[in-house]
Amino acid sequence: MGASGRVRTGLRWTGAEVVALRQGWHVLGQRRLGESLQRSWTAIYMRARQDGLPLGIPQGCVAIKVAARKLGIDRRTLVKELARAEVLVRRAYSSPRRKGIGTTQRSQRSYVEWDTAREVAEAWLQTETVRSAALRRGIQPDMLRGWLAKAGVVQVGTVRGVARRVPSDVIDRVVTEHRPRQQAAQAA
Repeated sequence: MGASGRVRTGLRWTGAEVVALRQGWHVLGQRRLGESLQRSWTAIYMRARQDGLPLGIPQGCVAIKVAARKLGIDRRTLVKELARAEVLVRRAYSSPRRKGIGTTQRSQRSYVEWDTAREVAEAWLQTETVRSAALRRGIQPDMLRGWLAKAGVVQVGTVRGVARRVPSDVIDRVVTEHRPRQQAAQAA
């Protein structure tokens, strides 16, 4: 869509547009791709088919929704953790389908490489919130938070209500260091 918000029609594709299509394919959403090329989704889809660009989810990749279900974690959590790990999330496009008169239903799914999604989820599963870690170990959450702050693992004065996750092995190390001190203080 141009500056006027209109889609250019009936124009041949330039070499620069084809390069932009190939670079933006599976990276940009349908709307952003259409805006950058000033073409309708139907025109973009037809040119992609003509150039042999892949449409579905490639082999070795999986839709984020499916990955989250297979990994047993919430989809929003997986998306957040993928972003935190700076994993490139790509988009699979479908053909433009008519839905009613004059409207087009677009379907797009976000996908990632399965191995990458599994690694990110496994890393997340190796962490715990400070509160759940403290309760599981029989320690007051504020005490564990203080120990972790002294060890430089969490910041002092972190925002309440935000569940910070810390690797379980780090929590175990910090608790092991402080438990004898705590027991000695209680005995005295």
